[in-house]
Amino acid sequence: MADDRNYNKQNDRKQDQSRDQGKEQVKEEAKEKVQNVAGGAKERAQGVQREVGERAHELKDQVRAQAEDAKQKASAQAEEGFERGKGQVVSQVSSVAQAFRKTSEQLREEDQGELAGYTERIAEQVEKVSDYLEHKGLRGVAGDLEGLARQRPGLFVGGALVLGLVAARFLRSGTSEHR
Repeated sequence: MADDRNYNKQNDRKQDQSRDQGKEQVKEEAKEKVQNVAGGAKERAQGVQREVGERAHELKDQVRAQAEDAKQKASAQAEEGFERGKGQVVSQVSSVAQAFRKTSEQLREEDQGELAGYTERIAEQVEKVSDYLEHKGLRGVAGDLEGLARQRPGLFVGGALVLGLVAARFLRSGTSEHR
């Protein structure tokens, strides 16, 4: 009977060892599966991150292209508006030059040669302005104004002030006619 007990104890130990080995093996397999799942999730997360980055870059490029397109359209519209307005301004400036020439002729007829010379020079300067506006585009005028503002800021500010006063007077006279 003692042999049976020893045998049972040995058998119990072997079963305990076998169970322990089984548990260790299950633990190892579970650990391996967890690592595989974690590795796969990490790879998927990196893939999603790459895709989001690529899409963000594409979106940034699209926004940049749309902004550039809008800028070009606005510039083209401004230039078109300038060209339309330029024709009217050139016509009005030419009319002013003709008025100075007629005044000069009348002054010569009235023997006022000195005043006639002044008005003739004014007419020439006004015609130069008319020719300048007619042959320059928006970018040319803007570039010239920028250069003037940098070289002679006082003259530029003074000219802008005078131009503003003339424009205000012109607008005010236009509104009083409609009353």
